[in-house]
Amino acid sequence: MLKLLPSVSDVELEELFKFSKIKLIVLDLDGTTVKHNACVISKLISELNIKLKHRRYGVNITIATGRTISGAEPLINSLALDRNIPIILYNGSVIARPYDYKILEKKTIDTVSARQVVESSLISNSASIYAYIVKDGVFPAVNSSSEQVFGWTKGLQEHTDVNGMEIIWQNNFDSLDNLKPCAILIHEPVVENKKNTLSMLNAIVGISCTTSSSSFIEVRPCNSNKATALQALSTISSIKKEEILAVGDNDNDAEMLKWAGIGMSVANASPLALESSDYVSLHGVAEGAVEALRLVRSSRYYFYNPKAKRD
Repeated sequence: MLKLLPSVSDVELEELFKFSKIKLIVLDLDGTTVKHNACVISKLISELNIKLKHRRYGVNITIATGRTISGAEPLINSLALDRNIPIILYNGSVIARPYDYKILEKKTIDTVSARQVVESSLISNSASIYAYIVKDGVFPAVNSSSEQVFGWTKGLQEHTDVNGMEIIWQNNFDSLDNLKPCAILIHEPVVENKKNTLSMLNAIVGISCTTSSSSFIEVRPCNSNKATALQALSTISSIKKEEILAVGDNDNDAEMLKWAGIGMSVANASPLALESSDYVSLHGVAEGAVEALRLVRSSRYYFYNPKAKRD
């Protein structure tokens, strides 16, 4: 049953102990850099970096995002993430180190399925389709040829995508014979067309679909999502499932919220995200993340500091 995220002062000790076990908070901050101003982001970073002063009772953070490396890089740099905790990109299709973006794990859509996705989506005159290619190895720099986006549309050809990446527009499907995308993003602003496209995509073998807003369809390799990536991350980092708290707000977070030891949705989260969570915050993503961190740190201090006062 979904509960309101408690405060330290009004939570039962048994429930507080559950939060005291958390060692890693995983944040979906896809929209934070767009929707929040610099002051809110600075507050978030300040709160999260308190861990540097009290490491014994602190908690690490990482991100699980649908964004590309280029799109997430400003936030990654601002948060000064722990070098030993990987980041999750492309809705779980890519796991990378946060300092040099070395690809640790990658899943791709096979060329046949990718071509079917693009051809099916382009039946609509209002759709724009973006296929993302990520090469293996270490990224010498963001916005390099190691990460590319190929586009198809019958409408206006924008110069850059939502991540700020330059789109390589295609006139036919031939390039798909040599490409294995980590993800395909479909922008379909017409509601009825989006429903029809989703129906066609669900019949294609080798992919799965999710959404992050009313006008986007996110296509992933089959068995690739933020939960499978988080499970791999936990193995890489030797962090147990019950030691992970995930924060999200949309359908593409649902699997992750359900898998984590504690799943927390934020205010105005999608129905599927709420259904998949254990707790909900009354705040948005940035403020909700700070609220969760405070609760976890206070819980850890209470149970593990010998000088903590207990009634």
